[in-house]
Amino acid sequence: MGRLDVGKDAVWSVSSSQEGFGVEELMDPSPDTYWKSCGALPHLITLQFKKRTTLDDLSVYLDHEVDRISIPTRLSIRCGRDLNHLQEIKVVNLSNPCGLVSVPLYEADGKFIRGKVLQLAVLEILGTSSYAKICHVKVYSPPENIGDALE
Repeated sequence: MGRLDVGKDAVWSVSSSQEGFGVEELMDPSPDTYWKSCGALPHLITLQFKKRTTLDDLSVYLDHEVDRISIPTRLSIRCGRDLNHLQEIKVVNLSNPCGLVSVPLYEADGKFIRGKVLQLAVLEILGTSSYAKICHVKVYSPPENIGDALE
C-alpha cells in the first residue's frame, strides 16, 4: 500500500505570489506550471490541516536547468500546532536541483512529525533574483498511518 497524499486535505497559502503564479499552480503536478513569489526573503508556503496529521515526506519539484536565477537553494521545513508554535524540523541545502526533491520528515528521535501546520520557507535563491520559482509541492503521510493520518 502506498503513501497517502495529504496535501489535498490542507488549506494552502503563500506569503506572496505574482499574478497567475499562485497556490493553484503550486498544487498542479505539471512541470509547466509553477508558483512564483515576490518580495523579500523568506518566501513561505504554508499548509494548515484541520486535525493533527502524521507526515513523512515533503516533495518539491525544482528545475535548475529551466530557470537558473530563481531556484531555491536553501529551505527550512517547519511544523507545529499553529502558526505561532512552529519548530524548524530541518534545513535543506540544494545544489543545482533538477526534478523531484524528496525531504523525509522526522524528528531527532526518528519518529515522523505530527502537526496541524507545515511550512516550507525559502531562505536562499540561486542567482540575484528576488523571487522564488517552485513547480509543485506534495506532502505525504506514511503507509502505516493511512487509517489514522487525519485522526
